[in-house]
Amino acid sequence: MELPKLTQRQWIGAGSLALVAIVLSFFLTNWWEGEAIEISVENAAAGTVFAYIDNTGRHGRNTLVEKLATPNGKETPTGLLLQPNQTRSFGTAVGLGDSPTLHFLPVTEDSRADTSRVNDCVFDTISPEKLRIPSRHIKVKWTGNGCETLY
Repeated sequence: MELPKLTQRQWIGAGSLALVAIVLSFFLTNWWEGEAIEISVENAAAGTVFAYIDNTGRHGRNTLVEKLATPNGKETPTGLLLQPNQTRSFGTAVGLGDSPTLHFLPVTEDSRADTSRVNDCVFDTISPEKLRIPSRHIKVKWTGNGCETLY
């Protein structure tokens, strides 16, 4: 790939514009604070599952989240309760360049999260294999046996 033939003034102007765009995005958006990409989760499995991001239970602003009790008397981090064939959103919960882990726990008949059967789905918000503009929305589909990441 060859760079365009620009004069020194044009390169300085292009660099200055890029710097201004980065500074403005830093002060006027939450992209750099981990709120750049929306994460949606679809439960394509037959049973109810509970999902949370990392071990922090992070989620976007104004997202309705909950905690579930576990069999050992503790609580899960904040997350989403998903019925079969339901899709819910964590909101803008992760930042550019993050590699979050989405944890899925089956829900027992007494509405507890079964921590003995945690399934982890790791995904990248920016793929190092594909050089492209990052998606502002990522959907993770839980199949009951694993997950699929849809950009």
